[in-house]
Amino acid sequence: MVALKSPGHITLIPPFWMDEAREDELRTTLQQLSSNETASVELNGFSHFGDRVLFILVNENEQLTALKNKTEAHFLQNFNGIIKKDERPFHPHVTIANRDVSPSTFVKAWAHFSKEKFECSFTADKISILKLNSGKWEVIDENKI
Repeated sequence: MVALKSPGHITLIPPFWMDEAREDELRTTLQQLSSNETASVELNGFSHFGDRVLFILVNENEQLTALKNKTEAHFLQNFNGIIKKDERPFHPHVTIANRDVSPSTFVKAWAHFSKEKFECSFTADKISILKLNSGKWEVIDENKI
């Protein structure tokens, strides 16, 4: 289960590979990022990408987009060439199934989730760095925003 191998999160910077020797530098860069702002997050319903990814929709908002842009710019400035600007449109979401299910199982899962209602809101007040360790994503550092 791919989605179950990471804590719930909204991706601001897509996964990248970095030499482990630079991990402390990555952590320091995270700690230097501060905006003294938070982002209101509203979750509202379910959707999917293709026939393999189910997710909870995140209502787009200016605070979250600004946080994504600020975070991306900060890390690009410090790790240009390792971290690359994401050219895809920002589509905030919380993945619940990612390559975890076969196409036939996806059809059944989507038939269920497409009828479900889900609403939740919270304030995002920290940014975390996730690292893939033995096939599982773990939070290795975080910082208040």
